[in-house]
Amino acid sequence: MSYNKLNSLQANTKAIRIAFKVRKEQRKATLEERAVLQQFTGFGGVSYILSLDGRNTTEKSEINKALQQLSSVLLNGVDGDQKL
Repeated sequence: MSYNKLNSLQANTKAIRIAFKVRKEQRKATLEERAVLQQFTGFGGVSYILSLDGRNTTEKSEINKALQQLSSVLLNGVDGDQKL
């Protein structure tokens, strides 16, 4: 199975969303949440995402949607959090 940048970005976003939720609720992650958190792979491919050109517009559109979701998760996750 090859590495899929879009799937990785989506999985990372889901893991970040769960991490923020668990932190705000001041509790430990459930087994199901831990399984998702373990799928976090980091953002080593961020240079690829930032350098997308117009050659593959379908992929670019999907990546842009995923980036918008990530942005929303990050902004909502830190909203009102004085510890960050």
